[in-house]
Parts: sequence; structure tokens; C-alpha cells
Amino acid sequence: MKKLILTILMLFSSMSFAQGEPSKLTYDIGAATGTYNDKSYTELNLGLNWFLQDYLVWRNAFFHRMVTGADPASGLDTSLRMQYDSGRPDPIGFGAFAGGGYRITKKESGGPFAEAGLTLKVGGISIGGGVKAIFYPDPGKDANGDSLPKQDTTVFLILAGGGAF
Repeated sequence: MKKLILTILMLFSSMSFAQGEPSKLTYDIGAATGTYNDKSYTELNLGLNWFLQDYLVWRNAFFHRMVTGADPASGLDTSLRMQYDSGRPDPIGFGAFAGGGYRITKKESGGPFAEAGLTLKVGGISIGGGVKAIFYPDPGKDANGDSLPKQDTTVFLILAGGGAF
């Protein structure tokens, strides 16, 4: 596993400097709500986005999911996103993103995911929405011993400000 991660990092590093330009790092915060196994949740995240190219972003977001009537979950979502931003470098524009990745957390809560969304950028603020589907290979059981669903689809709103390093 360590060799795979190092190989991926080396590949991304070579891609980001292929055009002789340094890669860009940005950060953002976000929130989502939804239901899973008939329980409501709120999820907060702090993301770090590494722009390998203008259109290709490696995103790592630490998340914490607070669930009504169940144990919370925390972990890392790591993904590759294809992204389009019509406003670059203008302060007003729209964007779109789509990609996939993997949610890393305890065994029962981790799995691959796919996501897509649209944003409207005004100055340093982005407003938009999207959908994320998480697929759990081994979802486990709930507190009552019932099997958990193998998929969780979240519709989220984006209200983000961010910055760059």
C-alpha cells in the first residue's frame, strides 16, 4: 500500500510540473446534511485542493459526520476531480466539477465514491450544489443489529470561501 501511495504522489508531482508551472494549493470548508439508514446527519469538512493542472485537482478533505441517534464518524475523503472554472482569473464566473475517490474511515464506513457539482463564484465566495454517492463494500450493522445500506447518496449545498497557499 505504501508503494502505491508513493507511486501516485510521484505521478501527480510530475504531472503538476509538466508545464513548468508550480502547482497551486487551496483550502476550503464545507457542510452537508442528509440521511443514512433513516437517521439524519450533518457533515463538516476541511479540504485541501492540489491543482495538478487547471482542470485536474487532487482533493483531500477531513470530515466529521454527526449522526442523530448513532455514533459519529470521522475520516478523510481523497479524490481526483476534473474541474472547469469560467471565471479564472475574473472574480465572477461559474464552475463545474466531477470525479471519484475513496472515503477512508473505520472499515464499515469507508468505500469508493463519485461526486459532481456546479458552482457560481462571486469574488472569493462560491455558491452551488452537488451530489455524492458513497458505496460501502462492507457497511456493517447498526446498533439494532440490522444491516446498513450499501450506498449513501448525499445532495449538498456549497457555500465556500477559500484561500491559496
